[in-house]
Amino acid sequence: MKDLLDRYEVHRPQGRPWDALPSDFRESQMNGIVGLKILVTRVEGAAKMSQNREPYDYQNIVSELERSPDYSDQEVGKVMKHLSPNRFDKSP
Repeated sequence: MKDLLDRYEVHRPQGRPWDALPSDFRESQMNGIVGLKILVTRVEGAAKMSQNREPYDYQNIVSELERSPDYSDQEVGKVMKHLSPNRFDKSP
């Protein structure tokens, strides 16, 4: 858990390292966590990039992703902007 939090949560605004969590909370979380291993034989995907959102919401989502310190978030923002350039057109 420590490694996962350090990798995926510490850099986020509300993220905290495992060691900073109260010990009773850590213990309660560990009681509910089950590890498993799965052999992946096929991966399917779809490009679902909030295209059903209102233009203002869509622009805010992209803006937040672009400002994120996380490279993956920034890349998602770029893809969203590329997929819907008309939502960013500044002409009247």
